[in-house]
Amino acid sequence: MNNIKISRHQKILISIILISIILKLILFFSAYHGDLKQITEPDSKGYYAPAKILLETGHYMNYDGTQHMFFRTPGYPTFIAIIYFLFGYHLSAIIIAQILLSSLLIITAYYIAKQLFSLRVGLLAAFLVATDYLLLGYTYSVLTDMLFALFMGLFYMVGVSLLTEDKSKYLLSFLLGLFLSVATLIRPISYFMIFALVIGLLIFAISQRFEFKKIVLFMFCFIVPNIVLIGGWQIRNYETIGTYQFSGVMGSGGIKNFFPENYRLYGKNDKKIGVKQDMQILAKDPMLTLKYVLKGAKQVLMGSDTVLYAFLGREQDIVNLESIKRQLLSSHFKNAANIFATSSFNWTILASPFFLLSPKLLFLAVLSVFILRKKSSKPLWFAHIFLFCAVLYFLALSSNASGYARFRLPFQLIIDCYAAAGLMFLIKLLRKIKKNSMIQNSKNNLSSEH
Repeated sequence: MNNIKISRHQKILISIILISIILKLILFFSAYHGDLKQITEPDSKGYYAPAKILLETGHYMNYDGTQHMFFRTPGYPTFIAIIYFLFGYHLSAIIIAQILLSSLLIITAYYIAKQLFSLRVGLLAAFLVATDYLLLGYTYSVLTDMLFALFMGLFYMVGVSLLTEDKSKYLLSFLLGLFLSVATLIRPISYFMIFALVIGLLIFAISQRFEFKKIVLFMFCFIVPNIVLIGGWQIRNYETIGTYQFSGVMGSGGIKNFFPENYRLYGKNDKKIGVKQDMQILAKDPMLTLKYVLKGAKQVLMGSDTVLYAFLGREQDIVNLESIKRQLLSSHFKNAANIFATSSFNWTILASPFFLLSPKLLFLAVLSVFILRKKSSKPLWFAHIFLFCAVLYFLALSSNASGYARFRLPFQLIIDCYAAAGLMFLIKLLRKIKKNSMIQNSKNNLSSEH
């Protein structure tokens, strides 16, 4: 049997994964003191309670077992039920499982960045994902975010592979549909993505001059998982609830949520939001809607999140840090100094880089996009467009007055991949400048000697 040779880059990737897992486990066991508030949020009970009921009765019910589950989707409760079955009713086992699964996100980042840019960019992307404070924070939380980000990462990886490689098109198409469907069962925000993807994949297939039969089979492989998984859940909802609606959460928002005051344009008793009411709001004041959409996009893309520090029990210091930032931006230096004086000095200093990291990563990601205009080859453009459209999709659905950094999680991996490309460009540029400077200095020295 031939010995398996591991390349230098693979060794580095494995090292990043192992060190990441070890450090995350050390942080968890050292910081978690059995206080459920460290790892749960108000929404968490809506997942772990139905998981226990599912394991005991075999039915998806709400958290108190009085009604069939409809507001939540079955993906995350099913995941928790599997953990309960294997390890017992311990919430800490969920966190440990999420820590281990987070290693797959590192692999997806490596593959995507390597495929679109280079091996070195792939390793840098793996490092950025491994140390990403937003992904790290939600790894320590009993919420859907980490698992959803993982399956979206697998979805992105398969999509990039499908659009850049010539092998296994039918299998990759099936996996693309499967990972998207599983992600949708975890969080329904990706429910409408399939419609845009059907159009995009048809354009791709036609541009690649697929035969008609091949196009039909290609699209069939992609759609089948959605029909079985998403359609199956909708049939279940009809049989138990009496509606084909995928999730109750999908009917609780509407364009109303784009505004900071929920009842600004609706009466207090008018809580049923539909397409008609949404269109009335848009027709009445489209500029106001656009204003809050842009404001929400800024909050989602550049905002910071405190979930990691809530796990560490340092929420108040983070609140103080945000207050200091606001006071400094308003030139109220005395107020900022007073707040700083009452804060834990060490934690405030340690936390501050994370509040500046998101804009920096975003800048590097945007920088890489400008580089693509000259550097990227034509066959890769389908993959770049696929990832950019995914970012735009989530931004379009989450950029509202209540948007914050958590809504960035579904595409944080994409930002990290492009940020790695931008950072690598800056490193090469600095090396080039340094090299040119050394050559120029050598020439100057030679000329001075003569």
